[in-house]
Amino acid sequence: MSRVAIKSDLDPIQAVLRILPHTCYTIGMEIHARYFASFREIIGQNEEVLTLHEGANVADVRALLLTRYPRLQPIMERSVCAVNHNYVPIDTVLHEGDELVFIPPVGGGCH
Repeated sequence: MSRVAIKSDLDPIQAVLRILPHTCYTIGMEIHARYFASFREIIGQNEEVLTLHEGANVADVRALLLTRYPRLQPIMERSVCAVNHNYVPIDTVLHEGDELVFIPPVGGGCH
């Protein structure tokens, strides 16, 4: 194998970057979040699409929502979550296209 030396005024990194195609990668995923009752009242919508980093879990979404809507704190502490129609713990990792539902505590019943 013969090697050809190419003289360039560019440093090696700049030379490689000139050769490589310019491609933009999105490092993230979208999930569908749905809100009911007091969640819907505070957030102001029934559902939304959230863009999260790969490997995000339910706890990450909870933290995001609490940052955006601090009034959710007392409700969030007592709520449960479901991903794709199954109750899950907060350390559940989310995946592209998942449906995440926050279910607030319900009141009522017999005395």
